[in-house]
Amino acid sequence: MELSLNEVEALAQKAARGGGLAWGLADDAGRSARWLAAHGAGWARGLLALLDRPPPPDANPLRLGCYLADSLAASGAIALPHVVAPAWLLPPLVLAAAQRGVAVALQFGAMEMAWPLATASVPWSEIFALETAPIRVSFGGAVAGLPFALARAAGRPDLPLDLMTRLQAYAAHTYVPASEQSRARGAGSATRDDD
Repeated sequence: MELSLNEVEALAQKAARGGGLAWGLADDAGRSARWLAAHGAGWARGLLALLDRPPPPDANPLRLGCYLADSLAASGAIALPHVVAPAWLLPPLVLAAAQRGVAVALQFGAMEMAWPLATASVPWSEIFALETAPIRVSFGGAVAGLPFALARAAGRPDLPLDLMTRLQAYAAHTYVPASEQSRARGAGSATRDDD
């Protein structure tokens, strides 16, 4: 299926919330999925891996991305020995760095990338495909000429039907089941619409 970036963000946010993430992290997951989809990354499989088998907080890129984005205010480096689906660190870091005008460099094992130059030592697709890796993030120093930019993917992102079904199953956990009690309190339509 072809999805708009708005649909990607909404589906990822609902699936993340249905998968047990707090609202703030679910919002961040939606924005990150949108960014990854816009840059041609297979966002759905990575999100499902994080929801199916939630990693511990010190390996979870959704939590670590928030922490690192907040850490960009000071110069320095942070080493993370084990991060699951590390491509999910990119959106919050790139967006926060662009907003604050700070240079960022990431090392994924032997792979390296840097902003604002948007350079990488390997094709982006290899970084997006990583399942787990040690990460080193270095940041600091003001940069002119922002915002940072990676080449955006052409066209709308594709989502295989099996992945869409699994994401929708997580999203369904956010829905309130219909009941006579909820209807008596005003939920739903007061009339039957079967035109």
